[in-house]
Amino acid sequence: MTQPEIMNYLHQALVKNKLFESILFEGDNISLDELVNQLGRMLYCDNHAITNDQCQWCLSYENHLITDVKVIGDHYQVIDKETVLTMVNELNYAPLYLNKPKLRIIANVESLKPEGANALLKFLEEPTPNTYFFLLTNDQNQVLPTLESRAKLLTLTRGTNELDDNFLVEVISTKNKDNILLLNNKLKKMEKTKLQELVQSGGKHFLNTANVSIYELFLELSQDLKFSNNSQLAIDRFLIQITRVI
Repeated sequence: MTQPEIMNYLHQALVKNKLFESILFEGDNISLDELVNQLGRMLYCDNHAITNDQCQWCLSYENHLITDVKVIGDHYQVIDKETVLTMVNELNYAPLYLNKPKLRIIANVESLKPEGANALLKFLEEPTPNTYFFLLTNDQNQVLPTLESRAKLLTLTRGTNELDDNFLVEVISTKNKDNILLLNNKLKKMEKTKLQELVQSGGKHFLNTANVSIYELFLELSQDLKFSNNSQLAIDRFLIQITRVI
């Protein structure tokens, strides 16, 4: 299913008060982050709007101001038992917002250590009311069958052009400094308007994932592309700075 199809499907479940308490999303990291960001916002929105309707809750979610939303994992690191137990213990407290849910996003559920997976499984079997889990994976076959059986599986697909639109974020997210620096020639050959769109999209992604240091570098590059006479120098500086903060 594409992102719009998943959004519409879960919107119908949400307005009917039949949203799955645990959902396992399979797809690539960038597309999954974008999807769950919009789903989380829709979950808290007063009107459950599929698109941002600029209500107080939509704005608060987009600005990462809702403390009952927690993200665990970064798509790469192993998640240990202590991290899971801390998360579970926090869910035993009353919600901070009246009539609003608690949301937990686990960004690389296949990276759970066995002890952590078992701790999560026990909670999924008897979840607290009005609590939702978004579990993200690149490959459902690497997820423990016991965890997969407790969640609704939705596989995210995307159009053939989306990979090109996200290649900058994809490469930076690998944290491979050599590959990042090799982006130099590709970025310099791009048409300026397309490059500006790519930079704006990348900046939004890292802002949504609360990676402020990288977001600020994207913002600086965006300004340089608008006002500087030497865009090639701006690209050089941007890529070098990226390798220093990852």
